[in-house]
Amino acid sequence: MTPPSRHFQAAAKTAALAADDKKAEDVVLLDVRRFSGLADFYLLASAGSSPQLQAVADHIEENLKERHALSPIRRDGSGSVTWKVLDYGGLVVHLMHSSTRAFYGLERLWDGARPVSWQNVPARSGKRPDRRRPGAPRRRTPKKR
Repeated sequence: MTPPSRHFQAAAKTAALAADDKKAEDVVLLDVRRFSGLADFYLLASAGSSPQLQAVADHIEENLKERHALSPIRRDGSGSVTWKVLDYGGLVVHLMHSSTRAFYGLERLWDGARPVSWQNVPARSGKRPDRRRPGAPRRRTPKKR
């Protein structure tokens, strides 16, 4: 039995944050439920080198296992130094070298898919995100006399 779509959405955001933690570039999370019967969400991210590609893949796996008790159903690209795929059922993660990503242009396959914001997820440090609009002054609390 596969977890519901909202579980995969939370897992997808965790995976995007994990990729960002390891300095992946152009991290894009797409909601493909209207277009794909294979998965609900696709995460695309680029890396500048093969070691970084592996580090990003490992970090995503660790975070999804720890935070959502998810392990990949399938892994592809273990022999490849330019493209790795982690398939979690409702979430498929594509990690590629920047040049490979530009060549294949996977984003075009899901043209019209809704991008999912993942950067606004509250920080894991326990701090609350700053909800002021950009450029707004901070509120001053009156000093007690």
